[in-house]
Parts: sequence; C-alpha cells; structure tokens
Amino acid sequence: MNVTVTSENKGRILIAEVPETLEELLGLLENFNDYEAEFYEINALKRKKEFITVRILMNILMQQTVIITYDNDHKPLLTNNGELISISHSGNWYALVSSRHSQPGIDIEQRTRRVQAVSKRFLSENELIFLDGNKLTEGMEIAWSAKECIYKRVGKRAYDFHTIQLSPFQASECGNLTATFRPDNTQFSLHYRQNERYTMVYSI
Repeated sequence: MNVTVTSENKGRILIAEVPETLEELLGLLENFNDYEAEFYEINALKRKKEFITVRILMNILMQQTVIITYDNDHKPLLTNNGELISISHSGNWYALVSSRHSQPGIDIEQRTRRVQAVSKRFLSENELIFLDGNKLTEGMEIAWSAKECIYKRVGKRAYDFHTIQLSPFQASECGNLTATFRPDNTQFSLHYRQNERYTMVYSI
C-alpha cells in the first residue's frame, strides 16, 4: 500500500495505490468489528476489497479510528468525528479528502482515454470548444473529474452534469480551474493533478 497525505487549502488529501488482496487488507482495519455485520452482507469480492480499503485509508487520514456512514444523498459521513469528507476510487487508486470548513469533493480516475466517446453527455458546446486542442483527451478527463467533484459537493441537484459550467483552462500536470453550478450560480474553485496513471480533482 503506497499512501501519500498532504495538507492543502483548509483540508487534507490522501492518495493511495492499493494492490493488496482482501486477505492482506483485513488485518489492517483496526476497527473491523464496527463494520463486521455490514461487510458480511456484501457478496462481490471487488466490493468487499473497496469497502475495507476505504475504511483503512480513512483511519489513516483522520489519524484515529472512525466510523463511516452515508446520508440520503449517499454522501459519506463520520459518525464520531466532526470533519466533512469525500471519497473516490478507480481500480487500485483511492483518493480521500477531509475538511472542517465546508463539504469537500474529490474524484480520481485511472487513465483509460475513453472519455472522448461520451464527451457530449457531460460537456457543453462552449466547453467542447475551449477543450479542443493538442491535449483534448487530457482536458476532457480533467473536466469529467471536475464535474464529478462538484456533484459530490452539491449532491443530487447536480445529477445533470450540464448544470455545471467549467471556465476555460489549459490541461497540464497540475493546475486550478473554476466551476459554476448554474441553478443557483454558485462558484467553486478546483485543483487537479494528472499523470500517466490517474487524473485527480478536488475542491474544498
């Protein structure tokens, strides 16, 4: 398990690559008893691994054993800690963020380069125009994760990604961008990182 934790912009970010098997991970969750009943209701092996991994990593991020539950919008909550959180995973990659100040959002995606085929489902004509260029795929991957990130902040009101408008940006290894949730004109600042293995965007 390769874990990196950084403090940024009124919050903490954890990024991890987790290739371990479920059997290896089970011994790392100190408070497994808190989740035992829920764990044994899960049938799929992949889902079991994700369930255990997220809870191990949240304990690492919070530097204590915590209990994760979910609200009616399926946003994750900590029942024994006042910090607000967001969680994402893709393949063996996991990203978590916590903040005491506002509901954060985070998204991580393995680089698959498939996003261009579905771009019109989540990008407006204006967004497609400013993304058109030498780094079209990279920009679209950042845009997808940015909108996922805002969805996690706003909740189900942002189920249609066309309600989220991105300001023009240039794709690079790391950078900032701005998004507007159009129904109430709320603006959000986002920060991204992208390498050959994943795209990650967060907002606090």
